Amino acid sequence: MIEYRTPEEDDLDSILSLMQISFPLPPGWGAQARPSIRLEQFLCAYEDGRLVAASQSHAMDQWFGGRPVPSASVGSVATLPERRGSGVGTGLLPSLLSREREGGMAVSSLYPATVPVYRHLGYGWGGSYIEHRVALRDLPSGPAGAVREMDPEADLPAVQACYRRFAATQAGCGEGRHPDWWLRRVFRRWNPEEAARGVVV
Repeated sequence: MIEYRTPEEDDLDSILSLMQISFPLPPGWGAQARPSIRLEQFLCAYEDGRLVAASQSHAMDQWFGGRPVPSASVGSVATLPERRGSGVGTGLLPSLLSREREGGMAVSSLYPATVPVYRHLGYGWGGSYIEHRVALRDLPSGPAGAVREMDPEADLPAVQACYRRFAATQAGCGEGRHPDWWLRRVFRRWNPEEAARGVVV
């Protein structure tokens, strides 16, 4: 018998272990991630009281028609290796999406690790995630003082406003609703092992 429910504090170690064996995460990821895990975002599958699959949803705004639309960003979908292919994971996602719909989310999105599973659940390609990498020496120089290191706190409102002006002209751009989304996701301040530095013009 499979039970789908929000995990409790005692389940945190099992969730972190499942994430570690399911995704290409660095060895120290669990210790770094632990303080920021919000269990209320998760929905997990239990078999005889044992956690066998997990998923979570982040509250987002996605821009369509020039305005933000409440959106559920699905992530951390993982099933124990020995239970993959059993239907546990594909049964978990509809329950998560029903919960998010009841919470007012109009659409959902995700980055699929494997496409067929999510196509079966009704997802289709909606866009792509692009990262640009440029060597510092290849960046054009500007007037003295035009480019400076960003202060994540002082500059954040202006950076957000700039992004939202751009997002309103696009379809599907997203922004997390949780206060730490910008610092952790955009400015990459979640990993002390990784150097992250932003600049503003």
